[in-house]
Amino acid sequence: MYRGFINGRCVAIKVVHEKPGTPNESGNSTMLAELNHVSRLQIGCDNIVRLLGLSHVQSSGAVCLVYDFANLGSFLQVPADIGSKVAVGLVIDFAKGIQHMHSCSVVHGDIKPDNLLVHRDDSNPPHLKGMVADFGFARVLPKGQDTVVGGGGTRGYIPPEAFKNSRLHGSRARDVYAFGITLGTMFMGLSPEQLLRKIQTLNSNDASLAARRRAVLLEMEQHIARQFDIDAVQNKSCLQILLQVVRQSCHATPTWRSSAGRMVLEMQRCYDHIHM
Repeated sequence: MYRGFINGRCVAIKVVHEKPGTPNESGNSTMLAELNHVSRLQIGCDNIVRLLGLSHVQSSGAVCLVYDFANLGSFLQVPADIGSKVAVGLVIDFAKGIQHMHSCSVVHGDIKPDNLLVHRDDSNPPHLKGMVADFGFARVLPKGQDTVVGGGGTRGYIPPEAFKNSRLHGSRARDVYAFGITLGTMFMGLSPEQLLRKIQTLNSNDASLAARRRAVLLEMEQHIARQFDIDAVQNKSCLQILLQVVRQSCHATPTWRSSAGRMVLEMQRCYDHIHM
């Protein structure tokens, strides 16, 4: 991804292929698929990154997709001092973007912090907007089906059921899982592997692990409170809601996971319970 300017406007440029000569078939296929997905998704939702056009560089044969530039970069790059309300507001934006995708029967296939972008406008005070980006692995669900063959993903964000008969599958539940992992890693400062070990303990029905579950729950609440720089006692309700969202989203059983729409509602509740 590159940064450029068109008529004085800052834009993000994604090079689909950059080898001289005729574009390869894989590059063309990826480009056309992404064009199709983004064109259909950006209608009616501000939380999908906006595609501005297509560019062909004759000298090199490169084909590029031109997007609006997110001036704060990815969710990972957002300053830590933005405050808990703003951070949760961004999560709501991302969840709305995913909800819109799923309502259009499109699954993303590679939800992770790098693909969740943040833009700050010039209003006073400035407003931050979260947007879902990078649809190179997106797929359209066949009518009446919950999964689709194909796609990609990133290690740590792919649920176990995504691999069926050694072939990668995409689904709404897979996107929700990846988003849950993203929230857990961003708000608790844990790696996906560390987060999953804790969630597996919390979701276990083993009675002998009851004391361990209570300890892990308290530890995770404290992680979030430190990341948000908020009082854990005053914000107990907020922490409990956020933890429940992460736990349910990352459940090993796909049918037990939340929907993106439900996540929007729960994160709105979390937002309303934050005490600064």
